[in-house]
Formats: sequence, structure tokens, C-alpha cells
Amino acid sequence: MDLTIAKKYTTKETESIFRASEYRPAAFYDGQDGHVFTRHIGLSNEEMVERFRRAYQNPRVQIVAITAFVDNQSASQAGAELLNSIYGQEALRHLECSPIGTRVTVTCFLKKPVRIRYVQFYGVRVMPWRTFKMVIDRKQGIDNFIHVQTFYAFLSDNPIEGCRIG
Repeated sequence: MDLTIAKKYTTKETESIFRASEYRPAAFYDGQDGHVFTRHIGLSNEEMVERFRRAYQNPRVQIVAITAFVDNQSASQAGAELLNSIYGQEALRHLECSPIGTRVTVTCFLKKPVRIRYVQFYGVRVMPWRTFKMVIDRKQGIDNFIHVQTFYAFLSDNPIEGCRIG
């Protein structure tokens, strides 16, 4: 089995990492479960509106919109492109030589837009989008040693591509 973290990922491998991370507590200090599928893929319009309503009413949460991928395939393709990007590979190289529990956040502009669903104040809409954010933790185990905490369309007026450690 290949134990290299910084490598090129296929769409299928990326979906496998998402599935393995779902509901699994992170090794990072906050211990939140991975939630790519439950919060960012396949949500109904009603679930998205309810998530936005709860987030908007919470004064500790600064949120612009709730986003979701239109399907598993587009999420996995976007995830693979992010992991294979310059910033994704930088983050994965960092995780390869870091202790368990290390966290990296990658923001990346995809080459081609991906259709996403989003909700703000006026209901759920669909649009093409290119900026995505993934939070990745180094975990213990033999299945690639990474845990994807979350992965979502990042709606921001001026996002900055890059890899942030911690």
C-alpha cells in the first residue's frame, strides 16, 4: 500500500477519502467529525435553508451562504483538482512530515467552474463556482493518513489562494 500523502489523487480516491472521513472525529484538537457528505453534498433545499437560518441567527458564526455540491461526482472531481493543485500538494507535503493532529486549510481556484447550490436570504439557487476550501487533518492509520474535515464552495469577495497551517 502506498503511504505517500503528497501524490496525485483520482476522483475515485478523493471520494473514498471523503467517505472514510465522514462522521470520523478529527485528530485535530477540536475533534469535530468529518462532514463533507452530511453538510455539503445531497442536501435538500429545506435542509440548506434551515442550516442557513440557524447559522445566521448564531452571533458567533460569520457566514455569507450555505453551499452544497449538486452531486457526488462534481464534489469528488473538485476535491481531486484541489488536492492535486500546487497548494493542495504543498499542504499534503507538510502533512507527510507533521505529527498526528496537524491541520491544514487549502483554498484553491479551480480551472473550470463547478455547479454548486447555495442559499442566502432568497432561497436556494444554482451557479457555477471556482473557489473552494478544504480542511485536512493528519490522522493515525494506514489509509493515506489524511482526514478531510470539510470541503465546500468558498464564497468571498476577494478570496486568496493558498495553504494555511493550523
